[in-house]
Amino acid sequence: MYRYHALLQKHALGNFKTFVYEMGLTPAMLIFLNNIQNTRFQPNENYARELLELFTLGVDNGYNQSDIVNVARAISGWNGIDQTNLCGEVAFIQPYWDSGQKTIFSKTGAWGYADVINLLFDERPVQISEYISRKLYSNFVNPEVSEDMIKLLGKVFRDNNFELAPLMKAMLSCEHFFDDASVGTIIPGHIEYLLTFVNEIGYSEQLELYTAIGYSAAEYNQQMFSPTDVAGWPGNRLWVNSGSFQYRAESILNIMSYYYAKNGNKLEELRTLAKELINPGENSPTIICNAIIDHFLPNGLQKTVDYEDALVVFKAEIPENYFQSGQWNLDWEYAPAQVLYLINYLANLPEFQLK
Repeated sequence: MYRYHALLQKHALGNFKTFVYEMGLTPAMLIFLNNIQNTRFQPNENYARELLELFTLGVDNGYNQSDIVNVARAISGWNGIDQTNLCGEVAFIQPYWDSGQKTIFSKTGAWGYADVINLLFDERPVQISEYISRKLYSNFVNPEVSEDMIKLLGKVFRDNNFELAPLMKAMLSCEHFFDDASVGTIIPGHIEYLLTFVNEIGYSEQLELYTAIGYSAAEYNQQMFSPTDVAGWPGNRLWVNSGSFQYRAESILNIMSYYYAKNGNKLEELRTLAKELINPGENSPTIICNAIIDHFLPNGLQKTVDYEDALVVFKAEIPENYFQSGQWNLDWEYAPAQVLYLINYLANLPEFQLK
């Protein structure tokens, strides 16, 4: 799994074609999708099907069952894995490879593994570029996909020889990304939800939280490296229902409790966070409270009364005259606790689920 994860990081902004080629030869993928068992004697179509359906083209998008059968034949023979060293290289075993003629995308030859990858990107460039652009757009911009935008992004992807960095740059600098309609539209998975919070709150000792986040996600049916099926977790709105909403809110509170139980002195980080969100010298509790709200909630709160309710929480039990006289500011002894109370309150709001 280390090698698999390292490959994800290596190619996150690299060449997608190279990524597809190398991913199919990782021990994790060979074992997970059974290509380790795919030989000319006993063909296994599992990885061939997912290579087309999930990883490059999309469901029923430019291929048929005959293509799957022949892709499986072409990518056979990669069966040499040292079970005592799964991070090692995978060996190609020539006698296990189907060396016969195969027709893939109407092209016939004695195709092998590398040929399949070349055929995919040579014969189905539009389908691949638009399928991947759609996937990325729905995850980084808006689940409601603009097909016109997908065609433009697909062209950018093809024009840059399937390099992911130019595609991501075009996507994250387009008007759609900055449009108000795209702000706060994505409901992240539980792991992303908690990691995003940890980054937003600015915890300095994050490493010790990762185990707690992993346990929390596993209880939420998102165990790392163990998705519900080969397509991964469904995502977006399916992450939240009446039961899971409360669990996600409690998870935030548990993460904070765990962190401050181990790092009581780190409560001061909340004072630093609040100061970073406002102009120097600002001591209006309303402005400070609103700045914290807008930091954690991309669309803020819906009504003025919602901000007023949050302000009551932020002010805690400090007498009102302290605020009116200007005695109170973020250097006040209990200011970090006030920020903590407010974050606890926000974590229980539906708006906190959106990113």
